[in-house]
Amino acid sequence: MKKKVLLILFFVLACSRPSTSDISAMIKIFPTNSAPLVVNAEKAQTEAELMRGLMYRQVLEKDSGMLFIFPQEQLRSFWMKNTYVDLDLIFIGGDKKITDVLRGHAFSETEIQPAHLYRYVLEVNAGFVEKNKIKAGDKVEF
Repeated sequence: MKKKVLLILFFVLACSRPSTSDISAMIKIFPTNSAPLVVNAEKAQTEAELMRGLMYRQVLEKDSGMLFIFPQEQLRSFWMKNTYVDLDLIFIGGDKKITDVLRGHAFSETEIQPAHLYRYVLEVNAGFVEKNKIKAGDKVEF
């Protein structure tokens, strides 16, 4: 009986503990000439989460995305292999200002390389950046 209770307790704890990618971040973007925007994003922080990103997702909800969090500012390329939706990639420096905005096309293996160092990348549905007039220099909070 004691083993059964411990096994059930272990199962409940294991199932109730979210992985890092299940944890959401509310991202606020402050475009220069328009009202602030809010994006609900999953966080990607572990090496596995950073490598997988939004691959294999067939849908990305409106005003949702994924926030990639790197330990330090860097230059690193992205690609869209196994990614079913076109995305806007918003590169953000350690000072939480947008450094670059680039477009990624579904299933493309072409490297997406920003011109500036960044610490964070916010991936959102393609067209979000243009629709909301987001550009380099805009501030971000999370």
